[in-house]
Amino acid sequence: MATLAIVNKNIFVKIAAVILLATITLPIRVVIPKLMSRFGE
Repeated sequence: MATLAIVNKNIFVKIAAVILLATITLPIRVVIPKLMSRFGE
């Protein structure tokens, strides 16, 4: 039972990390091209 709880916690942490990375990187991926096109003109 204890090992199962640890595995579930690890999966939850990984999912949380993926969601955090996605929310951080998505705006950056949108903003950088806009900045590049602005400076490029």
